[in-house]
Amino acid sequence: MQPNLETARRARREIERVRLLLIQPAPQVLEACAEHLRAAARCMADLETALRRESGLAAREALNRELNELRRDLRRVRALVEKAAQLYSGWAALMGRGPEGPDSYRWDGSITAPAVVRRLVVHG
Repeated sequence: MQPNLETARRARREIERVRLLLIQPAPQVLEACAEHLRAAARCMADLETALRRESGLAAREALNRELNELRRDLRRVRALVEKAAQLYSGWAALMGRGPEGPDSYRWDGSITAPAVVRRLVVHG
């Protein structure tokens, strides 16, 4: 097998690992994705260099097919990352909205004491 083709497939395997991790997004999952994304990025950098030297038409066609699949995989992962970001952004917005508004939760997760509202109502 051609080294360039194997490098492209290795990049796809790393992106697939990220996709599988992102099916159930959590902060620790997002951190785990970084390692796989770095590995895929290294593969793609190696491919970029190798493609500049590649002259065989058949090798280029096989590699182009693999790269098209990699692009498709990257689009899927991007969509999952965007959805995870929306989920956590919405969650953060909900957590920041307590009875006293956005400041009811502190940075450390503790809740601020609700402000005491004193009113005097006179009917008569």
